[in-house]
Amino acid sequence: MKEMTLVEQDLCRAARKEAEAIKIIVQRRLTVDAFAEGSLINEVA
Repeated sequence: MKEMTLVEQDLCRAARKEAEAIKIIVQRRLTVDAFAEGSLINEVA
């Protein structure tokens, strides 16, 4: 495997950070959705 240039390393690091951020946002959104659905179910019951 060839050595990565500094630019390539930076791009990889940025891509990984972005993927991590997206994962966190998606998890948070799922949590909020589940919570909202839970509250709706509680109100109906």
